[in-house]
Amino acid sequence: MVSFLQNGTFMEHAPTMGKELSQIEVQGIRINVIDMGGQKDFRNLWTGEASTAECVIFMIDAFARERFSEARDELWKLSSIFKKKPLIILANKYDLQPVASIGEIIEALNLKDLPSFEVLPISCKTGYGIVKAFMKIYYKLTGNQLTQKTNHAKAWNHIGFSYEKLNQFDKAIDSYKIAVGFESTYASAHYNLANAYKH
Repeated sequence: MVSFLQNGTFMEHAPTMGKELSQIEVQGIRINVIDMGGQKDFRNLWTGEASTAECVIFMIDAFARERFSEARDELWKLSSIFKKKPLIILANKYDLQPVASIGEIIEALNLKDLPSFEVLPISCKTGYGIVKAFMKIYYKLTGNQLTQKTNHAKAWNHIGFSYEKLNQFDKAIDSYKIAVGFESTYASAHYNLANAYKH
């Protein structure tokens, strides 16, 4: 997710080992992001880092329902922390089907009795929902609203059209999806995406 926000495109990389530190600067505000590895060997590090964070972001694989109970157990080990801070659940892999619905995820993670939480569908691969998720995170941290930048959507739509003219339809589809991720109501990107799928 961080690499997508920084570069505007998906970059394949190995799972985080331990922790990785990144910075994202938006409208003059610098946000420090600590990406913690999800493997069992690193989970004992979560509490220490989460306790000093201003917002807890927990990513799950929305396509892997069989792992929801494990995700719930690990999440609730942090309950003393996230009950005092904003909690955002990122439901990744919404580019695949069939994924769990938001309602399923709320039920599976036992979130319904919490005073405050958000479950946001995203795809780190296609960019779907990432901009909206970041806007929500930004608001939770700063209290200020970000507006989506239509020029980003138009730029990715144009990139997709260029790929399509070169008959590179996979790259065109990915670019159109990113455009839609920046602005979900952008009709031109939706139209181009539908046409690209026909090839």
